Amino acid sequence: MGFEAGEERRARDDAAANTWQRTGSYPLIEWGWTRADCERYLAERTGVARWPKSACWFCPFALCSRDGRRRAIDGFVREPHHAFAALTLERLAIALNERQGLAAGRRLADLLAGTAAAGVLADFERRLAAEPHALYEVRRVLRPRTDDPHRLGNASRHLKVLAAGDRRRLLAELQARAAAACLPIDVDDAVPRLWLRRRSAVLPCGEHFLTVAPAGAVAKSMPRFETWWRNLPSDRVPEAA
Repeated sequence: MGFEAGEERRARDDAAANTWQRTGSYPLIEWGWTRADCERYLAERTGVARWPKSACWFCPFALCSRDGRRRAIDGFVREPHHAFAALTLERLAIALNERQGLAAGRRLADLLAGTAAAGVLADFERRLAAEPHALYEVRRVLRPRTDDPHRLGNASRHLKVLAAGDRRRLLAELQARAAAACLPIDVDDAVPRLWLRRRSAVLPCGEHFLTVAPAGAVAKSMPRFETWWRNLPSDRVPEAA
């Protein structure tokens, strides 16, 4: 793995995932090489003085360190279309799971505010409105650990794409569904959600909502999801936020 000197924490986290099939090694850390050492080595052998990092415009790891954020923000200033793509990806992730964020749970939009790349935020919502959207149905089952019924063991999601197209039309459809169910639409972080079931503080529990978000997510479901869903306690539907 190409973790440089100073990224020992990343190496330890990576090593924790080792199995009999895979063992990570970290030569740059072993050699004591920093980013500057790597760039000097490449320049000596290729004549290329600057190797941009990272090539991945939505890399969450790059956003989790001060130097990484600086490089990412500089890249967003040079190529604002990459910032728009990253923000769109984050909006979709947040819509499907409000606990998400592109930078280890933190929001890219918050990281960009007040920086040289803040200008893309001002134009983001206007540009996003013209992009293809989808009406998603999200169900999630949260099950306890086998050794501790009070602690979360895993969460399984069922995602269904109900419709796709113009955002304004899909928002109208979401509003119509809310009116038919006599339920309000919650808007949080610019994401509209029609909650049909809220998670409980007691495990196992589930949540169920409809939302309109950028298109791109693919329908998915775990093989045993419907069984887990049917077995949820019915007396926990719905619950207040």
